[in-house]
Amino acid sequence: MKRYSIVTIIAIIAMFTSCKPENDDYYINQVNDNQPTSIMEYFDFYKTQCDAEFMMQSTKSTYSEPSFSAMASIKGNQFPKGLCVDGQNALRSQDFYYSKSADKSFSNFHNDDFIIDPKDLYGKKFQINNLVNDVSLKSLHELGDTTIYFPQLISVHFENLQDGKVVAGSKIVWNIDANNENGIVIAAEYVPSSQSDSDIASENPDHLIFGTTVADNGSYTVTSSDLSYFPTGAYVHIYVGRAACETVVGPNNYLYKISAYTLFVDGLIING
Repeated sequence: MKRYSIVTIIAIIAMFTSCKPENDDYYINQVNDNQPTSIMEYFDFYKTQCDAEFMMQSTKSTYSEPSFSAMASIKGNQFPKGLCVDGQNALRSQDFYYSKSADKSFSNFHNDDFIIDPKDLYGKKFQINNLVNDVSLKSLHELGDTTIYFPQLISVHFENLQDGKVVAGSKIVWNIDANNENGIVIAAEYVPSSQSDSDIASENPDHLIFGTTVADNGSYTVTSSDLSYFPTGAYVHIYVGRAACETVVGPNNYLYKISAYTLFVDGLIING
């Protein structure tokens, strides 16, 4: 087990969920730096500054179908177009907003903005130069056969719960993606304001997160060590996800990032 700053886990959750944690008081920073892709590699990708970026994600829970969203950005005050599949735009054009402090323009896309079924984009390999439809990124077309694999949509369920609660020996089970070389990110998050038991919240006021990466082998068995990081009886958010992340450099050192995520998120009570 390797110890890193908790900002690494926060970055991964933010990257997967496009949300910002409610405060900066985090204490659990134990990370299992397990190959094939480590937390630090994801974090390095997350913090890398770039000239343009496209990010696509799906999110689901136990009782919901996947919802889809995407984000495109580009340096300067200009329209950041999104994704191109088989020579056709995959997203409807949206208004963009320009951040003067970042000197970047951003567009956000949601379920109804996809021209093609977003489910059809997952579980497939693409040449990055064929995904780019922004005239400002034409230099990337000189990159040849650089590819990215969008992993299969993730589906998760729990086994060996005790009265619906997580105990040592409980299992997180997901569908295996044999083509996913980046592994699985698993994180559990305790938020005091999410507790229905006011005593737990008052006695444990710190925001806690535990994270690990594992091979995409279909299951993870919860240990007593995992549970020891959280208060007994606490409600925790559980994140399980797959990711694809690529950074490519075109002529004149033009840096482009593209990523695709599929995330499961749900909440359960810990019975340590």
